[in-house]
Parts: sequence; C-alpha cells; structure tokens
Amino acid sequence: MSSFRVLEHPADVGIEARGSTTAEAFSAAAEGLLALLLESTDPPGDDQLLREPLHLTAPDEESLLIRWLSEIVFLIDARRFIPHKPVVVKLTKEAGNFALDAVLTGSRFDASRQRLRLEVKAVTYHQVAVLQDGPETVVRVYFDI
Repeated sequence: MSSFRVLEHPADVGIEARGSTTAEAFSAAAEGLLALLLESTDPPGDDQLLREPLHLTAPDEESLLIRWLSEIVFLIDARRFIPHKPVVVKLTKEAGNFALDAVLTGSRFDASRQRLRLEVKAVTYHQVAVLQDGPETVVRVYFDI
C-alpha cells in the first residue's frame, strides 16, 4: 500500500512517499505532488478522459524521481493536462540507466471543476532520496515554490 506525507521546509515544500515497491513509492510521490498543486481534481466523465503514456530514463533512481515529477509539473503547466491517477507501470534498469514506464489518466484543465492551489517552479535535488526501509521503499523530494 502506498502513502505520502507533506514535509515542511522554510522556503520549499516536500513529499515523503512510501510503497511496497519503488514503482508504488514513485506513484505515491506523484499523488502527493498533485495534492499539493490542486485544490480540486474532480475527474470528468469517461468520455473526456485522456491517457498520457510516459517513458523516462535517468542514470540513477533519484534523478528518475526528479524527471518523473518534473514531467507531471510540465504537463500541468505547459499542456494544461491534469492527471487524476498517476500510475508507474514499471521501473527497470536498461543499458546502464533506470527507466520508468507510466500511464497518466487525466483531462484538460477545466476551471469549473479544478482549482490550482500553488505553483511549483521546479522539482529540486535538495535532499532527494530513494531508500529502502524494511520491506518498503521511501522516496523524499522537495519542490521550489
């Protein structure tokens, strides 16, 4: 089971997310990011849902976490795509890099159903971590707001 909690910081805000797998922890981190960004994420009817498949690579898990969350911020800011359910399908290691395959199900931003709570300028490397805590994976990341 995955979960997240908000981490307080004097100038930034962070997320600590947990999952029984690294993929679940990455998904929980995305859910935490969306909870910070969006006041309301009422999904539209099924006929208006869009799917955004992603394939990302990075040299290490921490960089992959940053790329994953940065891509979500980009989709919201630049393409006005609001993910409702971020799901990391798999995390693998390929050709010396870590790879993430995910599917974001969401919709175009609609001010009548959705409200933005805050703006994330960047996902930072400040204290970023991907750790094992017994049987769980814990990820920690901070956002410049």
